[in-house]
Amino acid sequence: MKTELPGFWQYAEQNPKKIAVVEPGIGERTFGELLSNCNRLSHALRDRGLSRGDAIGVMLPNCATIFEIYFAAMQSGVYYTAINHYLAPPEIAYVLENSEAKLLFIHEQYRAQIEAALGKSDFEAGNCIWLSDDTAKCGYSALLSDYPDHLPETRPAGQTMLYSSGTSGRPKGIRPPLPELPPDDYMIARGWMVEQFGFRVGDGTHLLNGPMHHSGPLSYAAVSMHFGHTIVITGKWDAENALRFIERYKVSTTFMVPTMFSRILALPQDIRSQYDLGSLEAVIHAAAPCPVPVKQAMIEWLGPIIYETYGGTEGAGTSCNSEQWLKKPGTVGPPAPGMSLKVLDDDGNEVPTGEVGLVYLASTPGLGLPSYFKDEEKTTASRRDEFYTIGDMGRVDENGWLFLVDRQSDMIISGGVNIYPAEIEQALVQHAAIEDVAVIGLPNEEWGEEVKAVIKLGAEYQASDELTEDIKAFCAANLAKYKHPRSIDYIDELPRADNGKFYKRRLKEQYLAAKTAS
Repeated sequence: MKTELPGFWQYAEQNPKKIAVVEPGIGERTFGELLSNCNRLSHALRDRGLSRGDAIGVMLPNCATIFEIYFAAMQSGVYYTAINHYLAPPEIAYVLENSEAKLLFIHEQYRAQIEAALGKSDFEAGNCIWLSDDTAKCGYSALLSDYPDHLPETRPAGQTMLYSSGTSGRPKGIRPPLPELPPDDYMIARGWMVEQFGFRVGDGTHLLNGPMHHSGPLSYAAVSMHFGHTIVITGKWDAENALRFIERYKVSTTFMVPTMFSRILALPQDIRSQYDLGSLEAVIHAAAPCPVPVKQAMIEWLGPIIYETYGGTEGAGTSCNSEQWLKKPGTVGPPAPGMSLKVLDDDGNEVPTGEVGLVYLASTPGLGLPSYFKDEEKTTASRRDEFYTIGDMGRVDENGWLFLVDRQSDMIISGGVNIYPAEIEQALVQHAAIEDVAVIGLPNEEWGEEVKAVIKLGAEYQASDELTEDIKAFCAANLAKYKHPRSIDYIDELPRADNGKFYKRRLKEQYLAAKTAS
């Protein structure tokens, strides 16, 4: 695909003094500074014995240094594995062992977690490269000081190997094949990600909202930098602070998850109206379903600059702009350029238009199929020829546009009927009192499973029998009877990952444990 995407390395050589990363309250880093350290680290990785196909682990808060490490991996032929710093030590140990990381780049603030994790794995403490807020004196800086800052002579393209958030089980290492292209050309092959959203070369500022151990924030920040855009790092995310940064830094693009939309919309109108958001050109969202009224409100407020992509850490599948969504509210759009999709039944046959089945995606030809590292059974189960599934149920309309229904693993079967929790959640969240809701299936001796709704109320509402009856009446008016919750509970905060996805497995386990105990 022809594109103007120059690639980070080329752009940084040509524009060394341009600001690449802004960390409000901390400092700035230029493209030249990032490139210099990226090249030094590339030489260091080679000297430490890493070769094509090896992996490095990275456990850092969002910071400019992440980009140095990421781009070094991308021109060294190694896999970049970001480790979620919210994981417990046994989970960190699992990722280190499973990924076969040769080195771990780790911030001092996580020392206690890592020391506990090292006691549960064979990863050697000597392979930890420590970073601290005093970057001039940490082990990372000492490592770089021994190497030159010019481009390596050989530059095989690397890849990310990120781990799923583990919402339905143990995290899975998603390992795409290494590209058979130079790193600059590989980025050109991925140019559709930004061409869809109207990004301009060298002219833009991207607001980084989410943690870079997730694929969405990492991918869109990295691709923005390949375009020569400045990245502004928000730190701990706050709705009003995000608006403040958009105004202050004249942000043109950003990636968010639907939970962020809801929290911004929950701000009083007089606060939202204080900020000039006119610089925004594209707000991209993904990772979790966005309730129709929430997305409608965002488009009405900001205009037709809201874009959605559907896919996963495994790869992208569809994309949808505001005009497309307004024509067909709820859609996640047609296949993205170079992608294709099918909706199949359990036997691998395509289902008729409008019927629900398992969604299968196919990537841009030549980029290969993702696999689950060290899990051949799971990898095989996810594939149908050149197509793969990430476990979502959906349907396509007569134009081939996709509408998601739910995760296959979340589906409830009651009395032999398939019930999709996401459909019930989309309906319930439109009730004025409901801020957030999770629907799960619990065992029922007669029906197999029954529907339970766990609800977080808006701040101005209180749980009561009267409110429960009102919600049930709302269900009666908006949902078929077999989809109605048999029971409703209220909770202060629903368990969500920081990418917006529900930890439904945890929620369900809590209820099952309580039922067993009683």
